[in-house]
Amino acid sequence: CRATCDAVRSYIEELPVSRATEINQDLPQEGGYDCALSRPTSTQRLLRLEARVQRPRQQTLLTAPFTRRPCVVYSCSVSRLLHDSAHPVPSAFATDSIDFEVSLVDAPHIEVEVRGEDVCLFEMRGGGQHVERGGSERLTSTWSDFMIAHRTAPHPLGTHPQLQRPGGIPLEMRECALVVGATVTLVGELHRTSDGTLALRPLLSPAGSGDGNSTPRGLAPEPNSRELWRTSWERGSETVDELAAAAAASEAGGGGWEQRIDKVLVCDDPSLLDGFGRALQDACSRAGSLLLAAIGEAWSGRFLRRTRRAD
Repeated sequence: CRATCDAVRSYIEELPVSRATEINQDLPQEGGYDCALSRPTSTQRLLRLEARVQRPRQQTLLTAPFTRRPCVVYSCSVSRLLHDSAHPVPSAFATDSIDFEVSLVDAPHIEVEVRGEDVCLFEMRGGGQHVERGGSERLTSTWSDFMIAHRTAPHPLGTHPQLQRPGGIPLEMRECALVVGATVTLVGELHRTSDGTLALRPLLSPAGSGDGNSTPRGLAPEPNSRELWRTSWERGSETVDELAAAAAASEAGGGGWEQRIDKVLVCDDPSLLDGFGRALQDACSRAGSLLLAAIGEAWSGRFLRRTRRAD
């Protein structure tokens, strides 16, 4: 899995960042005096964008189960840690998403629509990922409620005999969320819809109609072969498997990555941003720090005034 992520990251680093001027040249907003609609178009190739996640206009924001952060996409799991370097065994898993918009870093007035179900989060190192470990004897109410509501293990963890032992069962909580306001890197096929709206979607085949209903080309199999009877947690590894197959095929000279990725990739790692994106992220971080400091000073002054009046 680590080799797959490294291969995906290397591919994305080679893609140039598409700016607003280039996007307007590739996908001009057409339309005549006698028609308000234009013919849908798309880039028919993967683009790399840098943008900020905006608050959805028509949908209610999601709340990440563990950190309670407002977000548009999240996936959370609680796993049992095993010995001998074995992979953790998921005991509970949940994921959710909503459609949202992002604004380009270099042109905030240009917004791009993204469907939450199309998103694949990876390399979340900029604050989107939260990992916590602890024993089952210190199981918080948040963990406990989550495990009861989204249990995937066949045994009831709440009555497991090891819970009564000193130390209990070692558990790992992992949350990955795309929070509102995050500056991220996105990779997908950019579309200009009939009403002029920009939308980032998985790469479609050249024969696609551009309306988002075509079958993504590459590794996406037919619906029957995806075994839709499986749970969301069991189907969650499909994207990793597809990226791993894409990496192997790419190393073997079997074609480009753009023919094998059927998700919109999103990463909040600051090191993947270019100079402009990092500058914006640093500015937002400093603005947030200054705001918190101002609020703290205001409350401190208010407290001092109340103390003086009391004296």
